[in-house]
Amino acid sequence: MSRSMRKLDGISRREFLASGVGAAGSLAFGVSCTLSGTPFEGIYTDRFTYRQGEWILVSAALQASATVQVELRREDAPGVGHIGLYPMVVTDRGNPERPGEMGANFPFAAAIDTEGLEPGIYSLELAPELLQPQNRANHYHHFPSLNTIARFVVTPRIPGSRSPILWIHDSLTGVCYGSYGGQSIYGSAGVQSRTVSYARPGLERATVEWGPVRFWRDHGYDFEFIDLVELSRVAPGYLAPYQLVIVSGQFEYVPQEVMEQLSGFVAAGGNLLVASHEFGIFRVRLDHEKQQLTTYKWDFEVADPLAGIGDPRVAGVAMNCPEVIYETELVGQHLWAAHSVSAVDWVDMPLYNLAEAGWILDGTGLGSGDSLPGAFRFFGLGQRLRFDGNGKPVLVDPEFTRTFEDTLVWAAVPSPDGRAWWEAAGRYVADWPLLSDGYATCSLQERPSGARIVTFPSKHLASAHLSDPLYQKILLNVIERLS
Repeated sequence: MSRSMRKLDGISRREFLASGVGAAGSLAFGVSCTLSGTPFEGIYTDRFTYRQGEWILVSAALQASATVQVELRREDAPGVGHIGLYPMVVTDRGNPERPGEMGANFPFAAAIDTEGLEPGIYSLELAPELLQPQNRANHYHHFPSLNTIARFVVTPRIPGSRSPILWIHDSLTGVCYGSYGGQSIYGSAGVQSRTVSYARPGLERATVEWGPVRFWRDHGYDFEFIDLVELSRVAPGYLAPYQLVIVSGQFEYVPQEVMEQLSGFVAAGGNLLVASHEFGIFRVRLDHEKQQLTTYKWDFEVADPLAGIGDPRVAGVAMNCPEVIYETELVGQHLWAAHSVSAVDWVDMPLYNLAEAGWILDGTGLGSGDSLPGAFRFFGLGQRLRFDGNGKPVLVDPEFTRTFEDTLVWAAVPSPDGRAWWEAAGRYVADWPLLSDGYATCSLQERPSGARIVTFPSKHLASAHLSDPLYQKILLNVIERLS
């Protein structure tokens, strides 16, 4: 396989190696200023997706300059784990001015070649004891984030050359929840920001969804990978070589460009499996040059300059942004119809329409009148439903939600916390009126293009029951049919 010669911050791969950084990480370059007197330390990589043959550029900072080891681990392959240790010369330089928004600007400390790495999900980890105790995790709000771990994926140079199944890596939920530098989409007025950087440490949250990949690998399936940032910037039609795209995890923050890629894939006959409890509920804009994410969330109608002018890049509550592709338009379900289904108890989901969707349950022993036991808890995707004279669920007002009319609901449980999202009026969700007909649902779509879309209400159906033979069989049935 030919080796990449792409440009790295204005210098070629050969020049980069000659500079002395190399795999040993012995030189830092780029504009930086001292971190003296600031509490920030950690590690991050220059991207979240690497093609085999490209270099992983590692940035790191420690209060006490030293030569240290960083561990490379593979997370998605059973029994692999530790790959190797790489030496880095780490200094205390970086950007102390609004680093949560503008980026940490830590010096490059190492470069790791991906030529020999198998496609998969990887972590780079600093030993926590190398950081000051107070700097190992960010606690600027109630979602702590670790500064010692950076996660990313490696994939083949040519899409579809290794596997017809693509796993999408949720790189953006961690960007929004992370609070390195005292700035985050979350938190108090002093912390909360509409714009945050994805070139900083502390972004590991919601990137731990490799359990299903391990399970399917155990059963002979292979994968290629891409993260949300990369998928938002590749050319239209990038997904064409694949038969199945899997979205499993939180995926709370999604760019419109990703929705367009997935929509085009489905329109061309590609299959989709979605196991997410918050898929696409907020839209975000990415500035690839500045490595920044922006979202206005609840306030988009009054704060986002792109709101109300027909621009699909508007960054707010997606189901209230008519310019964007609704979640329901693509996967047939959305969060607000179900919302917080059960904060404590795992809920059973009664089954329906098994004449059409029964293949999903083949070999499980479940049939008409049964339920998926303890399927999920907490947040869930769903729809407003009514039941016809035969007791079958029917979508309420699919034209309003732009839901494919022949969407088949094959499991549903009523939610006590569905919310009338169209009456949001810029208010926080707790102030939205409650629904009387909101349900968490499992759905199946068979589009005119030949595409099949299977949507679960929560990531739990794919990740929380991997030792349960019933759910194992469901996962195997779905991936076998869709891939």
